[in-house]
Amino acid sequence: SDEQGRYALRVPVERYTVDVTHEAYAPESTFMDLQVDEARDFELVPGGRLLGEVVDDHDAPVADAQVTLAAGFRSSTVRTSDDGRFTSAHATASSVFVVARKGKLRGALAEPVAVAPMETKNVRVTLSPGATVEGVVKTAEGAALEGARIRERGWDQTETKS
Repeated sequence: SDEQGRYALRVPVERYTVDVTHEAYAPESTFMDLQVDEARDFELVPGGRLLGEVVDDHDAPVADAQVTLAAGFRSSTVRTSDDGRFTSAHATASSVFVVARKGKLRGALAEPVAVAPMETKNVRVTLSPGATVEGVVKTAEGAALEGARIRERGWDQTETKS
């Protein structure tokens, strides 16, 4: 946007999700079924902030852990510092799910965190070794099926393959 906040997008007639972001505000998204020229204003609100630390199951800080924050259809990822701390500025004014991982260690907050505009919340995520899922892949007739690919995708869209 320009110095007066104006913007213009020239796009084909289609359906779109329009995302508006600014480093000092919570992001905003809207769905548009664009058939003709349309005016659409956006009002951004200051975001909240999550301050957190990631520790292992012995309370030791976990450096360089991947922390995923998800709210609605939006997610972002940050990394922890050497002392296991992370900051996420401009969180949306809603419930934020927090998941962390490093190597085979996994952890998540039991409940989403509600973050209001301009509010700061502190969170702590404890990582522990992940659980194992095992079983047998069979055909409908009950025969073992060799060569099947197995993967999990957590809600944070990271994958583990077998």
